[in-house]
Amino acid sequence: MTVMISELYDALREAGASEEKARAAASALAGYDSRFDRLEAAIEALRKDMQAMGAGIRGDMETLEAGIRKDMQALETGIRKDMQAMEAGIRGDMETTEAGIRKDMRAIEAGIRKDIGVMEASIRKDMQAMEAGIRKDMQAMETGIRKDMQAMEAGIRKDMQAMEERLIAHIEAVRKDLVIWLGGMIFVATGALAILQKIL
Repeated sequence: MTVMISELYDALREAGASEEKARAAASALAGYDSRFDRLEAAIEALRKDMQAMGAGIRGDMETLEAGIRKDMQALETGIRKDMQAMEAGIRGDMETTEAGIRKDMRAIEAGIRKDIGVMEASIRKDMQAMEAGIRKDMQAMETGIRKDMQAMEAGIRKDMQAMEERLIAHIEAVRKDLVIWLGGMIFVATGALAILQKIL
């Protein structure tokens, strides 16, 4: 028995177990101890296998990583080369396009300027004709207004003269009526005075 099993046997005996039961328990535990030893050995072997496998995997991964890095560098170099070529081509196309656009814009500008000149001349001509027409209409309107004002002035003068004549005739009639009324009042007053003298 191992030291640990002896301690178990002694502990069981002190606890009151029979010698047979104490030996059986210590023997059973010894069997388990042997199994634990075999299990530990198996685990240790498995651990070594795993370490070896890990080392192999690490080596494979390092080799794979190195290959991938090399492939990525080659890919990057190829992509950069393709991008440079594409950039050069695009720049050339852009320069050609820009030159064409500038040429078209100059042609468009020249056409627009020409059209603007023609339109300006036409507008100026129309404005001159319109100005002449407006001036003519304004002169005719001024002549008509002056004629109408003269006619209106003559009518007003005629109406005022007629009104003045009527007013004078009315005043004369009122004056005559007033003279007649005053004459009558004087006659009445004279008669009344004569009557008063007789009475007095």
